[in-house]
Amino acid sequence: TEMTDVYEERTKLSTCRMFFSSIATSLATFIPGQLFKVMGTNSTIPFFVNGLIFGIIFCLALWTTAWSTWELPINKITVDSSSNTKRRSPMQALKEDCLAYFSTFKVKSFRQHLMIYLFSFTGKDVVNTVFAFFCIYILGISATDAANLMSMSIVGIVVTLVGGYLINKVSPKSLYYLSYACCLLMLAAYFAASKAGMRNMSILFIVALIYQIGTSLLGFVPWQVYPFIPDVDEIVCGENRAGTLASVMSLLRNSTAAIATVLVGMFLDAHGFVKGAHVQPADGKTAILEAMFIGGGGLIVLALIVVAQFKLNKKTHAVIVAETKRLREGGSKKDATEETKKVVKELTGYDYSRVWPASPDTVNPAIDPRKEK
Repeated sequence: TEMTDVYEERTKLSTCRMFFSSIATSLATFIPGQLFKVMGTNSTIPFFVNGLIFGIIFCLALWTTAWSTWELPINKITVDSSSNTKRRSPMQALKEDCLAYFSTFKVKSFRQHLMIYLFSFTGKDVVNTVFAFFCIYILGISATDAANLMSMSIVGIVVTLVGGYLINKVSPKSLYYLSYACCLLMLAAYFAASKAGMRNMSILFIVALIYQIGTSLLGFVPWQVYPFIPDVDEIVCGENRAGTLASVMSLLRNSTAAIATVLVGMFLDAHGFVKGAHVQPADGKTAILEAMFIGGGGLIVLALIVVAQFKLNKKTHAVIVAETKRLREGGSKKDATEETKKVVKELTGYDYSRVWPASPDTVNPAIDPRKEK
C-alpha cells in the first residue's frame, strides 16, 4: 500500500511477498522434521539448530526488506498534521488509538474483507487442527501418511505465482469462488471417503493436492485485496490509515487462530475424545467429524456468503482512487458523477455526501481532517 497506488504494481508486489511467505511456510514444516529425523527427538540440539537457522533467515529477511522497499512521496499521501500540535498523555493516546481501531469496522469494504479473512482462515485452522485425528482415527491410516498428505501444502509456492498472474486478469471474487469450491468439494470428498472406508493413498493424495490448492488461494487472495482497502478507507476519513487497518487485521487474525485451536480442543474433550488412545469411541469419532466438516466447512461457507456481497475490484478501486485524487486536489463534491457516488456507497457503506471530509461517527475525532478547516 505504501509503495505504489497503481493496481497492477500492487498485485505484483503483493504476489512477491506471498511467494516468499509460501516458501517460508514450507521451510517451517520441512526443516524441523528433517532435523528431528537426523538428530533424533530425545535431544535439545535439533531445537537449538532450528532456532539458529530461522534466526538467520529472519535477519536476512529484515535486512532485505529494509534495503529494498520504499514509500510513496509525501505529496502523494494525505497525512494528519494536527497530531504534532500538542503532546498527548499516555491515556489520551490509548483512548484515541482504540477509537481509531474501532472506527475501521464502520467502513463496509474493510468490514466485509475482515469477515472473509477471519472466517476462511479460521475454518482452515479448524480443519488443520483435527486433520491428523481424522486420518488416524476415521480413515485408519498412519500418522506418517497423514503428515505426507499435509505436506502437499508445498503446492502453495506454485499457486502463489499463478494467482499473482490471474488476479490481474480476473476479479478477486472469482479467485475466492475458485478457492472455496476446491476446499468445500475436497472436504466433501474426505467425508465420502470416511463413510466408504476408503484408504487408497493415491486418491487421497489427489484430494489433498486439490484441497491445498484451494487453501493456498484462500490464504493468497485476502492479502492481495488488502492493499486496496486503505484507499476505500481514505475517502471516508480523509487520510491514509494503512497501518491502523493492518494492525486490526493482524490482531484479530492472531486472536482467532489461538482461540479456534483452544475451542476445538475443548469441543473434542467434551464430546468423548480420548487423548492418546489407539482407538477412539464412537462419540470421539463423531466429534472429529463435526469439528472438521461442520466447524471448518461451515466457516468457509460463511466466508463464501460474504464474498458474494463484496464489490471491491480493479474497476471500482480505480473509481475510488480517481475521486480521492480529484478531491485532494481541490475538486468539488458537486461535480462527482452518479457512477462515482454509487461506487462510493457500495464500497464504503456511506452516502457520498458523508465522505471526504470524514464523518464524525466513522473516525477518531483526534484525526478528523475537518478540524484543520
